Amino acid sequence: MSGSSGSQSDGGQGVAPATREIICTSCPRGCPLQVRVLQDSVEVHGSACRRGVAYGRAEVADPRRVLTTTVGVEGGTLPVVPVRTLTAIPKDRLIPALAELRKARLRAPVRMHEVVVDSVAGTGVPVVTTRPLPVAAGVVAAGHLAERS
Repeated sequence: MSGSSGSQSDGGQGVAPATREIICTSCPRGCPLQVRVLQDSVEVHGSACRRGVAYGRAEVADPRRVLTTTVGVEGGTLPVVPVRTLTAIPKDRLIPALAELRKARLRAPVRMHEVVVDSVAGTGVPVVTTRPLPVAAGVVAAGHLAERS
């Protein structure tokens, strides 16, 4: 098909399945994938490895992302500490998770991998800190967590 616009003929059997083009993030290679959802299966083309095939199938069935952001800290050497979900959460839960974490506040000192939220946005996935944060000079640590969501 020369000069193809990306649409394919379905041979007169109804609507042609949609093909999504995505970049695989399973490894540093970043293969450009073409993922086609058929009536009872998913075809993945362009992957250099099995991980790419699994990534392509998962991306169309249940897209998930690891959320990284910051949470406010009272009495620390910095005003915020970086946090992340321990595992990927459903993509449609990212905005509710961010809204929940915006309300969370920690009190210094903060330990690395300290649990900030046990189950963010109802996903069952905890959010943890990704670095320690000591108490600022001249500040007395009056209790470890100020508020916990």
